[in-house]
Amino acid sequence: EVRRYERKTELVCEDRPFAFPDDVQEGDALIAFLTGRSTARALADLLLSQRLNYPQPLYYALMNLTASHDVARTRSALALNFDPRSRSRAQLAALDVTDARGAQLQPLAAAVQFWLPGIPSIYYGDEAGMQGLCDPFNRAPLQMCDTQMLQWYAKLSALRHAHPALQRGEIAVFAPAGDVVC
Repeated sequence: EVRRYERKTELVCEDRPFAFPDDVQEGDALIAFLTGRSTARALADLLLSQRLNYPQPLYYALMNLTASHDVARTRSALALNFDPRSRSRAQLAALDVTDARGAQLQPLAAAVQFWLPGIPSIYYGDEAGMQGLCDPFNRAPLQMCDTQMLQWYAKLSALRHAHPALQRGEIAVFAPAGDVVC
């Protein structure tokens, strides 16, 4: 099967044209996959597209984000079965987000974030299990909610630091089933 990766925005890097492969960022794709709103194939396609389309210096400088001030915090996004950006502020304010699903999925999301090429970029408080939906609900002062999660992020950081392959290695991604990424 041959797949085409269409160019949307071009710039020049290392004297050659460069195309941003997609409007979807890997954090969005990872959250959508882990919450069952997307397939393993869609995530694998995005990761392959990045590897094929980004010049190597930019590929290894990608910011691996799962959250930022523009979107829901990682744990909150993982707790939902819908994209919170599809709801109004009033609807988001009325939501009671239960933590169990987000707490269960966040360690896996963090592991992927640290093991992909690029730079694991953590939105303040995500490493401590903070919750918050889209702006302004995701901008609370830093709180240490989950010390086990903080230890998990520290462990992932130490592993990445200790193994050069996790810093500058290459990946091969495939999706043998709708809910499996290898």
